[in-house]
Amino acid sequence: MRSWLLPLSEKKLVPNLENAPLEERGVMLRRRRRRIPVVLAVVGAVSVVFGAIWMTVIFPEISKVPSDLATSTTQAGTVTVLDSETMQPVTYNVIGTRAY
Repeated sequence: MRSWLLPLSEKKLVPNLENAPLEERGVMLRRRRRRIPVVLAVVGAVSVVFGAIWMTVIFPEISKVPSDLATSTTQAGTVTVLDSETMQPVTYNVIGTRAY
């Protein structure tokens, strides 16, 4: 039984790996090494399930665009550029329109 499930009065002290015999030290290290792949496998499985749900359920719902969408945008402003002949800045009014 895991020590964290036992009542406080029944818990045994965790063995110190430095003073433990080589056999026990190897067993303890192998247990620790087994946990990392298990944790990574669980995280990977959860990621795969989330990705499948995202691609089949969530993304199609949020990426819908109406088929009759027809808009245009107009941007207006000024731009300042350098005139190469006079080496002076020149400012132009600019209007841009884009249809979607």
